[in-house]
Amino acid sequence: MKNEADQTATKHKNEDFLKELDKDSREKNCEYAVLISLLELDNDYYNDSFVDMSYRYPKMYVIRPQIFIPFITLIRGLAQNTLEYKKN
Repeated sequence: MKNEADQTATKHKNEDFLKELDKDSREKNCEYAVLISLLELDNDYYNDSFVDMSYRYPKMYVIRPQIFIPFITLIRGLAQNTLEYKKN
């Protein structure tokens, strides 16, 4: 989770943390990488829904905290569908 106080001198962007998130998720053999972020609050690109960053890193998403539970529910449903498909 990334957050930034209003008094911070240099404002970070979500993109500043993607490379490190990719490195960490690969080291831990994670299937998905999710950056939960309150950075760039004025950017509607990140405010509308989850953002698929797979054009830069595979299976990586940037989401706002309020979208965390629906996003996890979506990923869980996809995983269950995949398991069901593999069984048949």
